[in-house]
Amino acid sequence: MSQVLHEKVGTSPRPGAEVGGARRPRRPLTAAVVGLGLLLGTAAGWTASMVFSPAPDARSNAAQTARWQGSAEWFAEQAEARRWETERRRWEAQADHFDPGWRDR
Repeated sequence: MSQVLHEKVGTSPRPGAEVGGARRPRRPLTAAVVGLGLLLGTAAGWTASMVFSPAPDARSNAAQTARWQGSAEWFAEQAEARRWETERRRWEAQADHFDPGWRDR
């Protein structure tokens, strides 16, 4: 059995490394690609969540709008009732003026 021994223990070539040529730096390139992928993935996820999810205060705004709308409708109904009451009193005053005893009949 014959074995090839290298001159120094620390100089054995790594698997996949080129013998006799300059080694290509793979770790920094791999780290850069993984970092860029994480950055792009995070940006895409954040953008998608902002675009497709409702605003956090949308329910609160909808509830407040419903309250305001209900309040406006209530005040409109009150104004309409006051208008009809005023109209009724006007007609009664006219009836009293032209026919003073109409309530007693």
